[in-house]
Amino acid sequence: MIINVHVYSDDAKAMLAKLNRIERVITFQGAIMAGELEALTAEVERNTTVDQSAITLLNGLAAQITALKNEPAKLQAFADSLKRSSEALADAVVANTPADEGGGGELPVEVPPIGGVEGDGGVASAASKRKR
Repeated sequence: MIINVHVYSDDAKAMLAKLNRIERVITFQGAIMAGELEALTAEVERNTTVDQSAITLLNGLAAQITALKNEPAKLQAFADSLKRSSEALADAVVANTPADEGGGGELPVEVPPIGGVEGDGGVASAASKRKR
C-alpha cells in the first residue's frame, strides 16, 4: 500500500512540530502493538499446547474404552473413575473461579475522546491516554 501525503502550509515550523508529534505518537503506538503481538503469540502457543494435551487425552480414553469393550465390569469401573475425576475437576474449577461482581463479563475498554489537541485529529489525546 502506498500512501502519499502532501502538506501545504505557510507556517513550516508549526507544521514540522505537528509532524514530529504525530511521528512520536505512531512510534509509541507501534511499541504498544509490538508488545500486544508478543502476548498474542504466547497465548496462541499456550492454546496449541493445551489443544494437543486434550487430543492426547481423548485418544487415550478411546484406547482404554476399546480395550475394555468386552469386559463390562472393568468398563463400568473405568466409567465410574472418569465420573469421579470429572466431579473433582468441576469442584476445583468452581472453587478457584472468582464470583462475578455484576460486571456482566465485559472487559474494560478505554475509548479516547474525539478531538484532543486542536487540529491533530485526536492523535495527541489518544496517545496521552495510552501513556497512563
